[in-house]
Amino acid sequence: GQQEQAVVSTQSTGQRFMAQSAITFESLQKLQKRTSTDEDLKLTDLFKYYQRETQAAKSLLYRRGRALADKEIAEGKLEQAQKKFKDIPTAEAYLEDCKIRFESISDMAKTELDTFKNRRLETYRKHLVDMSELQIRHSQSIISELTKGLELLKDL
Repeated sequence: GQQEQAVVSTQSTGQRFMAQSAITFESLQKLQKRTSTDEDLKLTDLFKYYQRETQAAKSLLYRRGRALADKEIAEGKLEQAQKKFKDIPTAEAYLEDCKIRFESISDMAKTELDTFKNRRLETYRKHLVDMSELQIRHSQSIISELTKGLELLKDL
């Protein structure tokens, strides 16, 4: 700031050069910290998105696995009913319900996983664009700060 500039103006040329360089490097360091923080936040947002999406996919696959297990249990109950010649229509109806539920969840899982894949690709693409724009903005700030520092050093 102005105080730093006042200190620089009362020193020899070499001292002013070193002091002005230090001021410029301090400004660059602040910009680098801001850049790092912004990039960390962007990456954290992407990671949280993937966490949510992955949890949803895992939950769906768990429900599908549970439906498959129910179907297999129903098949076992039907076999038992057929061996005992008892409650065969009930066991068949239960098995049919389990099959329908399993197929329904399987179809939904295929659709959901395709949707997840498309959303993931779109989100990744958008994230790359956002990160690139962020890096460009920060690079422009750094170039501006370096240019300003060089101009001040030329004036010494």
